[in-house]
Amino acid sequence: MSFWKKFFCRTPSGGSTSTFTVSSFQAVTRLNERLLATIADAGEKLGGEYIFDKKYLNDLVETVSEDLRGLVQAFQNVTGRRDGRLLKVTEEIERRLRALLAGRPAMAVAAGLIPLERVGIADADICGGKMARLGELTRLPGVRVPAGFVMTTNACWRFMEKAGVPPLCEELRNSGADHERASLQLRARLLEESLPREIKRALRKAARALARNGTGHIAVRSSAVGEDGEISFAGQYRTRLMVEPDDVEEAVREVIASLYEYGVMKYRLHHGLNPYEGQMAVGLMAMVPARASGVLYTLDPTNPASDYMVVSARFGLAEEIVSGQTAGSRFIVEREPPHGLIRYVTQAHERGNPTGEGRGAMEINHESIARLAATALRIERFFKRAQDIEWVEGDDGELYIVQTRPLGLVKDAKAGANAVDTSRYTVLMRDRGEVACQGVGCGQVWNPETSGGSGPPADPVIVTVAASPRLAAWVPQAAAIVTDVGSTTGHLAAVAREFRVPAIVN
Repeated sequence: MSFWKKFFCRTPSGGSTSTFTVSSFQAVTRLNERLLATIADAGEKLGGEYIFDKKYLNDLVETVSEDLRGLVQAFQNVTGRRDGRLLKVTEEIERRLRALLAGRPAMAVAAGLIPLERVGIADADICGGKMARLGELTRLPGVRVPAGFVMTTNACWRFMEKAGVPPLCEELRNSGADHERASLQLRARLLEESLPREIKRALRKAARALARNGTGHIAVRSSAVGEDGEISFAGQYRTRLMVEPDDVEEAVREVIASLYEYGVMKYRLHHGLNPYEGQMAVGLMAMVPARASGVLYTLDPTNPASDYMVVSARFGLAEEIVSGQTAGSRFIVEREPPHGLIRYVTQAHERGNPTGEGRGAMEINHESIARLAATALRIERFFKRAQDIEWVEGDDGELYIVQTRPLGLVKDAKAGANAVDTSRYTVLMRDRGEVACQGVGCGQVWNPETSGGSGPPADPVIVTVAASPRLAAWVPQAAAIVTDVGSTTGHLAAVAREFRVPAIVN
């Protein structure tokens, strides 16, 4: 008993008695654990799979500040000392954080261009999710990534300030301007303004160096903060391929301006994000002379329990696959080594003979399929979740990874007011098309290409020719999607799964 009295009752140097209460001690441990959990959660989100918009940061500062003040108070109760210096330090930290949030975005902390091999997940706030993930892969044994540079969020922000975009965003937001009109004004500002001189020089120097490493051209890719994360933004921002080094400034301006595409603003709004807030970095990569290219899913997203991978491929560049203009050929590949080919499906028909002998050459041979599958599993293990990977096989036979993002898996079909009993209806199409997202839906048919510019009805069934990612602006309100052409590995398919909208393509 004397031990506990000594532990719980102390007499500080000032002479007054202060009781070390159990409740104060519990408050210290509780608040400390909560702060550590908050910091750990923020650290996980910093990995590039979540969007750090200003609302999240303000809420984070508010939560941490409140808990930290409570911790300081509880700690003082425990020690019996009322030294105000600790509280003043806490208040100063909070003041600096709020001042930072009130100024330029907190993400913009680095300037200029950074070589891709120096980038990692910890740099997602200045290099965007896409390039941060690729930077990690440059150091992963057995994985090849084309040479590249990243134009940081800070460099992009300097350009946006030069174009007068931040005050224009504030003006448009406060006036309640229509988002379509706001998009036109913001994009015009960025497309007409020139980049700061030193950034322009650095871009041209980097572009010329990269062009010498490949086809003589470069790829200019978006890498927004939060892109390719829990919210995919698949196909929403611009990418320019086969860019001449002297045209790099125009391509970079176009990519940055895509922050304010009308569809992007609607997409952000559907996810509860401020349509005017976004941070863009830009990736510059050497163009690989592509013999074939495509997309690989390390799991079937409509059947996560599957033991196979889904690969789409075409000769040359895969841009038409991801943009929904063609399905390409589809390979179903075993996940387990030696990664045998289960099925090979061409755009026109399924080939009963997986070797394709006598029916024309396959886009990628068995040896390359096995190497690609092994590389994909290595990437999946590194990021600890299923992946959606864009790949290129060069003329030299080497495999290159040009993008990887978390694969959106469909755990359950969309259900609600638009769910129907299909037994009451005539079947118009059976055993045709490919399921991009399972589910049941009904509604009025709406074709955006023949709508004359009018918006969709409530819960429309979108029926159109190509599975273009530009349709993403209407996906959240759609009951279902049907397209004549497209791929289950395309960008629109990814967005449909994100919003759990039933979709059939091709």
